Amino acid sequence: MARSDFARAVRILRIETLSRSTLGLFCAIFLLLTALLLAIGYPILQAFEAQRNKALDILHLHHLEESKQLVQSELRRAADDALLLAHLPALTTFLHQPTPEHKARLENFFELLSNRLGTYAQIRFIDLQGQEHVRIDHQDGVAFAVAEDQLQDKSGRYYFQQSRALPAGKVFISKADLNVEHGQIEIPFQPMIRIATPVFDGRNERRGVLVINYRLEEMLSHIRDRFALIQQGTAVLISHEGDYLIGSYPGHEWGSIRDRADLNYQQDHPEVWAQLQRATHQPIVTPVANVLTLDIPLLEVMPGTHALSVESVISPELIRWTALVHRQPRHTLGTTFQSVTSWLTLGFTLLLLALIAWLSASRIVSRHLYIEHMAAAAREAEAANLAKSRFLANMSHELRTPMNAILGFGQLMEYDRNLAPEHKESVHEILTAGNHLLELINDILDLARIESGRMVLSLESVSIADLVDECTRLIRPLADQQQIRIETLPLTSRHAMADRTRLKQVILNLLSNAVKYNREQGLVRISGQMLENNRFKLSIQDTGTGISTENLKQLFQPFNRLDADHSGIEGTGVGLTLAKQLMELMDGTIGVHSTPNEGSCFWITLSLDSAEDSPTAEDITEALVAKDTTPMKTILYVDDNPSNIKLLRGLMNRLKDVVMLDAHTPSLGLELAKQHQPDLIILDINMPEMDGYELLQLMKKEPTLMHTPVMALTANAMHNDVERGLEAGFDSYLTKPLDVKILLETTEQLLNMKGENPNVSQ
Repeated sequence: MARSDFARAVRILRIETLSRSTLGLFCAIFLLLTALLLAIGYPILQAFEAQRNKALDILHLHHLEESKQLVQSELRRAADDALLLAHLPALTTFLHQPTPEHKARLENFFELLSNRLGTYAQIRFIDLQGQEHVRIDHQDGVAFAVAEDQLQDKSGRYYFQQSRALPAGKVFISKADLNVEHGQIEIPFQPMIRIATPVFDGRNERRGVLVINYRLEEMLSHIRDRFALIQQGTAVLISHEGDYLIGSYPGHEWGSIRDRADLNYQQDHPEVWAQLQRATHQPIVTPVANVLTLDIPLLEVMPGTHALSVESVISPELIRWTALVHRQPRHTLGTTFQSVTSWLTLGFTLLLLALIAWLSASRIVSRHLYIEHMAAAAREAEAANLAKSRFLANMSHELRTPMNAILGFGQLMEYDRNLAPEHKESVHEILTAGNHLLELINDILDLARIESGRMVLSLESVSIADLVDECTRLIRPLADQQQIRIETLPLTSRHAMADRTRLKQVILNLLSNAVKYNREQGLVRISGQMLENNRFKLSIQDTGTGISTENLKQLFQPFNRLDADHSGIEGTGVGLTLAKQLMELMDGTIGVHSTPNEGSCFWITLSLDSAEDSPTAEDITEALVAKDTTPMKTILYVDDNPSNIKLLRGLMNRLKDVVMLDAHTPSLGLELAKQHQPDLIILDINMPEMDGYELLQLMKKEPTLMHTPVMALTANAMHNDVERGLEAGFDSYLTKPLDVKILLETTEQLLNMKGENPNVSQ
């Protein structure tokens, strides 16, 4: 009893000692981690908060920079457009001959630009006395010319006075304000910027001013959307005078123009305004505000990218805006941690993260070791395969030298008339074995080339029927020896994309097997079949012993002749393996169906040459001769591709009763359509300047063209493209490459049905 009590006491002492040690170790580690947390965590948290504030400022500045780029790119385009319009030939013609026709043509060009962009509220030409002569207004999405009796005198407007005497090539950009019509601010507000440039005639004499009223609402709307993305701050956009262009709420905006001096940033934030006049590129901090600013000098729109763009802007002091973000109070440790609970929470969170990081790191290391192990195994396997390929290639090459001597001298002895008959039989056996060995060497070398990636194929258009006929002639002597009949079913004239030499090698291998493993007086049948996706299937069927289901699984393995090793039939066991790899390199497939004691059917599939479906010269001539159209019909073809125009003109020139006009740009096509009023219009879809759909809508708006049939001739050939084209108003929708017969039939139908809507599609 005393010994057992002693043992029990020792166990109790060990447990108590281990418990005290564990508790002490836990306390030591906890105190150490707490000290580390205080020593390391505090500066880390400070840096984190500073980085957080910096990232927030960068994000705010990014939104402001996007707004700046939007403003400058839009005004750059407007300034370039003003210069282009000032040099427009139609304007020069109007200045020399101000007839109604020339004025209407100038108005058409102005309307086209205004409709396309939608942001130009007005495009005007004002003479040197300030009188408007041409004015295009854009309202409710439509541009229209203002009547003569509604044109106004703008001689008192500041933008006219400051741009009238500008040198050639200079542009005046006004400050942002609200549009005024007949002395009254337009309601609802229409914020505008005027871009004006002088106009000179062909004799370089000053004749007036071209003015574009740029509608700011869309631009400001996009900037408001970007400002809405700003977090923990309020963004505003102000002019150089302190007017709110975008305020914290709409009622703040355009104060000075509305005679509301109190609605001004200078009045709301005088301290920020004072610093803003000194430095606009740095954050501004005052006792009551923390502001991030970005200067938007509109002067940077010059020089532009167009050849006629100006080098400077007049009155740059009027074209400077500023974007500001009034930020909320910055994050500090004092605002983040205001209680002991927050610190304890952070401490336990970091301990938990440390545990998770440790477990994650352990798993990542294990995964990394596993990946390295697998990569090493893959490298070893690749090296082994490469070594095998090199060995096979080198051995095949080295074997050719002695084989050359064996076969060469063997053939020399075969032609010796003095050789004894028994020796001739031996020489024949030597040559037979040598040729078999040479065939094996060649197959092994091809396998080595494929595995090492050095097999180079030359894909071309190959006639399947001709190649099968050639292979059949080569294999027929072997078939005649065994009294085997070769039957070739009629093959259509198809061309496959393949390497002719390698495809011949595959077909010869399949025909040779079909003869060698056939029965005496058997049959080999060759047939072809068209498949989906422009593919062709060539089948070679024999009446041999067939292959069992178990052996089919091993059929394409190298050096595996199945049960043929004991049949006395020569073979290498490499031919089918090589054929399979060659077919895969030519984007083809190979397969087999077999029934024991009945025979096997080997087949290959190949992609056909799609070029053989293109129309021939005979097809085009036959189609042209077969067509007859109404005399003296006019066709207008609009396409930016000269080769397409040349092709269609070549077709239409063969028709004596058709006159074809062509245009390489949509704008030229529209002008020709208005002038000549053709009987049929053919449009491409994908064109620069505007696509076929836009051009179609402009033509349908013309009274003289609204009933003219319009055909689409395009490479957009998807089903939904055809549906979209017919729904858009095309009377016919044909796709490229064109079918000459269908094109001419459709052309004749549309020429005879002007004003109707047959809706034809190819």
